[in-house]
Amino acid sequence: MKSGKCPKCGSDEIYRGRGHNQRTAINIRMFKIARVDDFVCTACGLTESYITDRAKLDAIKESWSRVQK
Repeated sequence: MKSGKCPKCGSDEIYRGRGHNQRTAINIRMFKIARVDDFVCTACGLTESYITDRAKLDAIKESWSRVQK
């Protein structure tokens, strides 16, 4: 969706926060957060979030449970 195209429906009606700088956050663990950029397809409703600080990905690996296949 970062490229402006929805992977689900193929629409180019992709929007990213007000002013292209609005960021939200997710909790990694107590007192540690990761900022995310949110993207929404207004054609089908698909939403994607991306961690903005790649260093936070290691903290997520240490604190969250991995999804098993």
